[in-house]
Amino acid sequence: MADYYSTYIKILNIFVFALFILHHGKMLGVQTEWPSTIISPSPYIFYLIWFPLDFLLFGFIIYQFFAVASETVLNGIKLDFVFLISLTSQALVFRDSYGYFFGVALSILLAIHTTFLYRRLRRVYPAKNKKDSVWIHAPLSIYHAWTITNAVINSFAALTVYFAPYPRNRNRVRNLSLIDHISVTVSFLILIITSFGYINYKDNDDVLGSLVIASVFFGISIEQEDNIITMVAFGVACFLFLYSFSPFAKRLIRRTGIFGRFRRSERAPLLS
Repeated sequence: MADYYSTYIKILNIFVFALFILHHGKMLGVQTEWPSTIISPSPYIFYLIWFPLDFLLFGFIIYQFFAVASETVLNGIKLDFVFLISLTSQALVFRDSYGYFFGVALSILLAIHTTFLYRRLRRVYPAKNKKDSVWIHAPLSIYHAWTITNAVINSFAALTVYFAPYPRNRNRVRNLSLIDHISVTVSFLILIITSFGYINYKDNDDVLGSLVIASVFFGISIEQEDNIITMVAFGVACFLFLYSFSPFAKRLIRRTGIFGRFRRSERAPLLS
């Protein structure tokens, strides 16, 4: 019975991923045609995120047939891969067909479900080797950061379209409203806290997730024309980019014992 279940899960993963790849070009095209908002990143950021993510997901499809990955795939991921990949495609379809608020609802649902899967694999099924880290945890880290970013940007777009719509003529510039300032502040704080959580929460040390958030801020600084938003986004992007590598710096310090030797030299008695 277990063999049938294992085969069923793996074949279903292949089928859903194949359909997803066939429609992925269209999805990326739609993704870059969002209405311009004051926190929209450059369209190139979405390609920067999804091209390596597609490659890693393809690697996961192959790696799931290895015996070392069976426990994580069957007991940890289960049908979540099928659900998340299907929901990713449907979120854009619902947004374009039924309006922003349906798209926002699905984006938030996608982010919440991915968060539960992310925490489950991190706590219960941590990486056993480098292959687990590359083909299972790495794509999930990138995907989780993307779902959080996607939910934030979709929510911001829905709020600004509803409360303070942008002019249809993009050459016109409207003054930023109170809802704009509040939405920008909240959106930035959510992304910054998420990036910190990738590194600091229970020594997670998720460098990839934090780098995705940093790249989003770089994209915002490139795309936007408002000086304050551009400068803040660029400053945050630089800080998060450097902060993302802090786990490597900590490991280097622990291995070399630089500060330990420095403190011991300070405590050493002076010889007369």
